[in-house]
Amino acid sequence: MRTHLLLFLIFFVFLSAFSQTPRFEIKELKAEVLKVEPGQQFAYSRLVYKVGNDTLYARFNPYNGERLMEYFQARNFLEIRVRQNGTQLSSEARKQKWFMYHWADEILAIKKNNEWVSLDTFIPDKKDFFYKIFLEQKVRGELFADGFRSGLVFDNGIIGWCGFNTTTQYPMKNIKPGTVVSFIGRNLPKGAGYVYPIAPVNHVFWFNELVKLEGRVRSYLFKLNFVCIGLVIVSPQGEKRLSFPSDMAQKVKQFTDEHMDLIVYYNDYKIDNQLNPQELHALVSGTDTLRIEQFGFYGGADVKHEHKDVEVEGKITELYKSDRGKIISLIIGRDCFIEVDAQMANQLSAYFKKGNLLKIIGKERIKKVGEIYSKDFRIIVPQKIVIDQKEFEINPQF
Repeated sequence: MRTHLLLFLIFFVFLSAFSQTPRFEIKELKAEVLKVEPGQQFAYSRLVYKVGNDTLYARFNPYNGERLMEYFQARNFLEIRVRQNGTQLSSEARKQKWFMYHWADEILAIKKNNEWVSLDTFIPDKKDFFYKIFLEQKVRGELFADGFRSGLVFDNGIIGWCGFNTTTQYPMKNIKPGTVVSFIGRNLPKGAGYVYPIAPVNHVFWFNELVKLEGRVRSYLFKLNFVCIGLVIVSPQGEKRLSFPSDMAQKVKQFTDEHMDLIVYYNDYKIDNQLNPQELHALVSGTDTLRIEQFGFYGGADVKHEHKDVEVEGKITELYKSDRGKIISLIIGRDCFIEVDAQMANQLSAYFKKGNLLKIIGKERIKKVGEIYSKDFRIIVPQKIVIDQKEFEINPQF
């Protein structure tokens, strides 16, 4: 979530700054090679070159790395065919790595023995992506890009990489060789033809540092729909609220029931003025470890569910309201929890009183294996409500 949110915000800012549609044109250029740099996959995928007095940047697919390295030696001259963005942008904007994947110039072919050789444009399948947690790893080396510490070298050819850095988003700022760190990373698949700045490279992971905390569980966190989505850790530093995917609740509770003293590892990303708990990623006690190798559930720990059609009828037995007095949910009969959104509350709040008879037509959530509910309720999202023989359409969420 943190990485995705940051990339979205950055993209939005630059989209606003460069609101004009990019104008690409194909050019054939005689270029002087200045250097080759790693891109977002850590493999070499960016060429810095000169044409006349202009320093330019162009990306190429890293699958082409091995066959291009002999041509991309510093001070070499070569002919390249480039899909060039003709939009007027600053040299700094053209230099940014994130920029290389949205508005970037791209090398389409190189001239070899007076013939144009097209480059591979294959893109790895996203199904190859997964997250992995690394705990208490000693940093063996460091790598810099554009003046930022962008890579950390660990044992067994494992690289922690952050191909995008700014002065405000700089996750490796204080992490130097000899430091012991924990992190969760999404793998950056290694493809045939990839060439890296160092060797050996066995696995590359996008780096997200985890914070270590020692303490005990005080309580569990439940949403307003009674679904368990987190816990409260008490430590010498105070209380810490942490979230986990709702379908991990049983595993987390079993682990914490068996172990009193815990070490927890969590992602410290948090949006100011929001109550969303930060992401829990590992629990350790002695030699036992529970890993939550999912990432990006900040603010959405109640996981996606399948639903089934349902129709229920009964009297309102309970109403739940926000601190401002807005109705946010109600109970029908003994066991039907009905979610109430803002539009529904504004439209029908006058009818929502204890004892009133309602018919609800909508979708019932199917409980996932591993979830814990503090009350054994059926969770229903209404699509139609019938009150006093009047039918009200609710904006469907499915």
